Amino acid sequence: AITQSRPPCAGNGLGHNTPVHVSAAHQGQDIIFSWIRPARIGGDPWELAEIPLSEIAERYLVKVFLGATVLRDVKVSVPNWGYEAAMIAQDAAAGQCEVQIAQISDSFRLGLYRQQSFIV
Repeated sequence: AITQSRPPCAGNGLGHNTPVHVSAAHQGQDIIFSWIRPARIGGDPWELAEIPLSEIAERYLVKVFLGATVLRDVKVSVPNWGYEAAMIAQDAAAGQCEVQIAQISDSFRLGLYRQQSFIV
């Protein structure tokens, strides 16, 4: 069972946006997380096929928590990440955990985290 992510914090208009539509899907023993990157600049037109990156490079910081304990943090360059069974076992992740994802920006540094609960 995957729960809905929490809404971003209000008042972030001057900072970097938070990834949206975080989803988690079990594929065998792995859990695949995916999200949609935000557009800080040029994302208003509805007819765009893809949200503009508006950055030199696409980068995210992904953290996995069990309670208040950080089990794993990784940097990725695509809007998805697989928490593989071997990682889950190594981290001793069990029960309800949480993933937090923030976009790394050259202009605005680290953005706000989007949080998503999931069950291992």
